[in-house]
Amino acid sequence: MTPVRFLAAQSIGFFLVTLAVILARQLSFPQTMLLILATIVLINGLTHSFTSLTTHGYGPGLYSSVFIWIPLGLITLLGFKRGVSRKRYWLCIGIGVAVNVLIGVITMRGGRIV
Repeated sequence: MTPVRFLAAQSIGFFLVTLAVILARQLSFPQTMLLILATIVLINGLTHSFTSLTTHGYGPGLYSSVFIWIPLGLITLLGFKRGVSRKRYWLCIGIGVAVNVLIGVITMRGGRIV
């Protein structure tokens, strides 16, 4: 992915996450959004770590994944596990996984959606 496409993708992602947080607060589902975002950052962190392990080298995002995103995702998911119904908990994880798959597909296509 070119630097311009990377920056564009990051900007779109930032905008969408900001919009999601605002909507979650306005529509009263902040716990649900936290679980979805926790799943997204956890899987993203695991993906970066796995990539570095398989290539036996440093990859962008490795340190922030190991020291920030993986712990943050795990702590949030574990902390809210008893605070929501089992059905909602797993639905949020499923949505987070689906978002990661979509992001992965777009990334593998070099940032092109179509």
